[in-house]
Amino acid sequence: MQSSTVPEIWKTAVVIPVHKKGLTSDVNNYRPISLTCICCKLAETIIKQKMLDYLLSSNLISKHQHGFLSKRSTCSQLLECVDD
Repeated sequence: MQSSTVPEIWKTAVVIPVHKKGLTSDVNNYRPISLTCICCKLAETIIKQKMLDYLLSSNLISKHQHGFLSKRSTCSQLLECVDD
């Protein structure tokens, strides 16, 4: 964190196929999943929470923002619009 660089190992991912539905012999029934370093995921979670806390406490983002705030999905946005 102090050097402001991301280790190379954090930038790599192992992509594995995960079965969705249907025949397991059909490649179209799989979706790719990228497995990344757990340290990277933890860092992303911490940074995201700190950024959101700062943006909300500084009134740089509206509490009416939907789509990426906790308990504020695009579905809740549509419900608010219909209600208005």
